Amino acid sequence: MIRVPGSQNGIIKAWRDITRRYFLRSGFAVGVGLGAIPKLALGNEPPSSDGGLLVQKSSSEKNMLKSISPLLTGDLLAILSDMGHGDEIVISDANFPAATIAGRLIRLPGISATDALAAVLSVFPLDDFVDHPAAAMDAPGQRPAIYPEYEAALKKSEGRTIVLEPVERFAFYDRAKAAYAVIATGELRLYANIILRKGVLRA
Repeated sequence: MIRVPGSQNGIIKAWRDITRRYFLRSGFAVGVGLGAIPKLALGNEPPSSDGGLLVQKSSSEKNMLKSISPLLTGDLLAILSDMGHGDEIVISDANFPAATIAGRLIRLPGISATDALAAVLSVFPLDDFVDHPAAAMDAPGQRPAIYPEYEAALKKSEGRTIVLEPVERFAFYDRAKAAYAVIATGELRLYANIILRKGVLRA
């Protein structure tokens, strides 16, 4: 599920998200057709609490592309593609208040945070203009046990050592509210929340 924030251009953004979804899954003709008939795409969508639109999407949908992780649905691929340099995305555990915090929300129930991270990193460039392109929720008095797994995945993806920036719990919530999107996983390990900052692709 993705919640599209309310704004002056909220409906236009919703059209774009919906047509992109159908473009990714059904091809250009279907996507354009839905975009040209907004009543079919938006007529019965319930409003969200912020006045925007709540777009229902199935977390069980899978892509049918070669060399792409099956965890990267069309909805999630569209979000990762739309993000620009410096935008951030959260991968959260099952206890994280994702529905309260997220502007755009993707649910991956039953999927571990480490598997979600590996899938995202397979297509997502990290920012190499900053010292810490990845930050994780800190635990009081101890380093969360999942940190080494996160750092191993980051190193495998980027080919360099990336040290996680520890962020206090409530500071993490504040930062997550400004993130482009939240991916809510089924991870049950505590303090298993990570923020990724998008980098650039070079010629």
